[in-house]
Amino acid sequence: MMVREPEESLYFGEKLLGRGVSRNEALASEHRDEFFAVADCIAFNDPAVKSYLSGKAVNLDGRQSTV
Repeated sequence: MMVREPEESLYFGEKLLGRGVSRNEALASEHRDEFFAVADCIAFNDPAVKSYLSGKAVNLDGRQSTV
């Protein structure tokens, strides 16, 4: 995981995500450790995210449908 400048995001400017913050602002945030803890939990435990990040076909097994 890394923190990058908001302009580098594919979602830069999307209103749904709220205001982007600079890399320095994000790293200085009092919520930084909690953010990385949640991100790590998702990356290590969600089968779709885990398979995608490891370069494999996206595995949806074990995910619940929202429909």
